[in-house]
Amino acid sequence: MTFETGSSVIPAELLPRFEFLCKELHTATILLLRRSRVRGFSLRMILTHDLAAEIERLRPSSAENGSVFTTERLSGTVVAKTLCPREQGEPYSVVMSDAPWVEEDGEAFTNGIATVAHELGHCAIETVRRASGSALSEDGLTTGELAAREIVRAALDEYRADVYEDLFLQAMGDAGEGGETEPLRLHHLYGRRFTESLGEVLSDEVYPGWPDRVQAFTDREVPLDEMWTGLVRSSWDVFVTMAHAASIASTAEGPDQIAGEFASHPAVMLYLREPWLCLLAIARVFRPVCSVSAHAKMQARAYSVGVGAVLGMWSKLGVSFAPNDDGSTCIGVAEPLRFPDCPERDA
Repeated sequence: MTFETGSSVIPAELLPRFEFLCKELHTATILLLRRSRVRGFSLRMILTHDLAAEIERLRPSSAENGSVFTTERLSGTVVAKTLCPREQGEPYSVVMSDAPWVEEDGEAFTNGIATVAHELGHCAIETVRRASGSALSEDGLTTGELAAREIVRAALDEYRADVYEDLFLQAMGDAGEGGETEPLRLHHLYGRRFTESLGEVLSDEVYPGWPDRVQAFTDREVPLDEMWTGLVRSSWDVFVTMAHAASIASTAEGPDQIAGEFASHPAVMLYLREPWLCLLAIARVFRPVCSVSAHAKMQARAYSVGVGAVLGMWSKLGVSFAPNDDGSTCIGVAEPLRFPDCPERDA
């Protein structure tokens, strides 16, 4: 493990604590991987005062479709990101904002170490994925199928990395006072933050936002590539938000929000219920750090059932896909499904 703090403002006297905790978490992660008979990984920890700029400096120019990295998401601001190695033998790079470490603040410190654990969860999940050799061919897939795969993978990875983070939190300490204590869990750190964000996302982004986005194309207000690119990015962000909200709620032994609190929301009833509950069922079956054979089974199921469910969601929005003879994709667009009593967009 190596450490870099070139653009960080963390005080020199606080750096040893950060390095010690990272090394301990890395060691524990390697031990868990070995139990699954998977080799460990080397790690490059980078503390920075400008996360977006550091990511732009480090990642390949072609990454993420060439779009500029931003820390803003529908559910809040990103404070860390894992960059996977491009070549065998290269380290994972975990780039993290130095904000939790610049002062002696107990709450910020706990959130900081939880974030490190979450990112190491991503490293472990990707290590098992690569060891499984379960990469599926993308030949012959439509643009919609490729996009759905990315969404399914991201949602499952975030949920499982949250579960991994929660395991470390329980080992770190307790929450509560006096004799009324219990192991520290995700919901102690985040409370209802992601649940509240999800409620806002459903109303502000998904419905009527998604059908409005498709309708804007059918009304010739925006071009096809703008409509489709925006819908994919929004779908990705929404599924990641649902993953975080669900994983946190599960640590408080609460019901999943899509099946419970937001079950009657138009966005859920029309589009999200089936694909999300499909992915949630898959995520709950497999441990975050599982054997290579278990991971291969999970990925095959996710890429068949899960991808089909996401494509079904888009079809309800009037967006469908068919392969052309030259390998390109024909994107069909029809009237999006809405509730009959939905007001007109311009009302």
